[in-house]
Amino acid sequence: MIARPVICRAFVGRRAELAYLKERRLEAGASRGGLVFVAGDAGLGKSRLIDELCRSLAYSRWRITRGQCREFGGRPYGPILDALLTVDAGTVRLTPAESKRQYFEDIVDGFVAIAARKALVVVIEDLHWADAATLDLLAYLGSRIARMRVLLLASFRADALHVGHPAAAAIEKVGRSANAGRIDLTGLQGLELRTFIDEALSGFLLDDERRREIALAGEGNPFFTEELLKNAVQEAADRGDRGRAAQVPPGVRTTLLERLRPFAKREREIITQAAVIGRTFSLGLLASVAGKRPEQLLSALRRARDFQLIEELEPDVFRFRHGLTREAICGSFLRTELRPLHRRIARTLEDAPVAEHTEEGLPVRQPGARLVPGAVDSADPDGPGRGGHRFNGGAHRSEDPDDEVASAAEFDTGGIPIPPRDPDAVRASISNHFGGVHAGRSHAQETRGTDNE
Repeated sequence: MIARPVICRAFVGRRAELAYLKERRLEAGASRGGLVFVAGDAGLGKSRLIDELCRSLAYSRWRITRGQCREFGGRPYGPILDALLTVDAGTVRLTPAESKRQYFEDIVDGFVAIAARKALVVVIEDLHWADAATLDLLAYLGSRIARMRVLLLASFRADALHVGHPAAAAIEKVGRSANAGRIDLTGLQGLELRTFIDEALSGFLLDDERRREIALAGEGNPFFTEELLKNAVQEAADRGDRGRAAQVPPGVRTTLLERLRPFAKREREIITQAAVIGRTFSLGLLASVAGKRPEQLLSALRRARDFQLIEELEPDVFRFRHGLTREAICGSFLRTELRPLHRRIARTLEDAPVAEHTEEGLPVRQPGARLVPGAVDSADPDGPGRGGHRFNGGAHRSEDPDDEVASAAEFDTGGIPIPPRDPDAVRASISNHFGGVHAGRSHAQETRGTDNE
């Protein structure tokens, strides 16, 4: 069987952001050079946006050069030196300098010499991996290109810049310059998201219901959405395996779980417990399930917030920023491994007032269920869009779930049906997902010894 890739080859959305880059390019062409940061979570299309600008310059007199920051093995100043020497290695000669400032001046002079002949776009990618020396040189170069025919574009993953990250302070410092700008990419939404899915599925058949589920699960992230579509197409092709549960695609899972690497074992355990509870969880419920006092969890939750894994919706209420993050965390365990935790959650919810039960606070989906945001919480009010673009840090992301529901409704004028949360139905759902806890407390008591081991 020959498998064709499920990929959106067309450039969809980002029209305002692309227009902004073209405007800055025109300014640089008139010797008013500048620097633009392109920020966004993994998979949102930072490189795709920059590539689209560069593609528009293919037949122009502009020269384009690139440097790549590397997570491991990078040398000091490496990305910027690579960009400089790649574009004109023949005329640029860098020799040992008496001071760091003089070395920086020699590099700036190299860019000046090149830009005097042809205007230049310099692309530095993955700035979140840059070493301190490269960040210092970038700040110096950014302050010196205001009168050069140079447009410097630097991309980085916003979700990687936690509090204390060395690049965070440098980017903030450089961003205060008058000739610096910033684009913060968000998820595609509405018609743009639908167009993206239609383009990616060109030549493939996938029913509208499945498309809408993927639109919600991917939350407008182009990479996540493409991977989910690829899985759905493969699932439809494997006619003999229709009953299996949809899984987070391997590429997406790897990207998401990589973000847990900086956390200590105890912190990962707390995050896992929160993920099994649901995309949205309360501090009180998490503390009860973890068998700890709420204040003992705050340091782990604060760190998870700083690393942009979760967000605080209101005092004592938190939510995973991406539904697929909790799906990936839960999916990394066997269901047998999670069963004791499911039971503890069930007992805690059983003892809590009915008003505190929510369908979102349930464990991972049952076998055979479709992959939807929030697992069992198909009524999860988290749409795919995250509203608007931001230039120079000017956008505001709404925290009102109703806004995201409206965004999801834009994908399909039929909207996303949200059933009422009847207390009896919630109790029945809890019983169904936790193996009949309501049928008798004796079963739960029998497992207490196992759970505490």
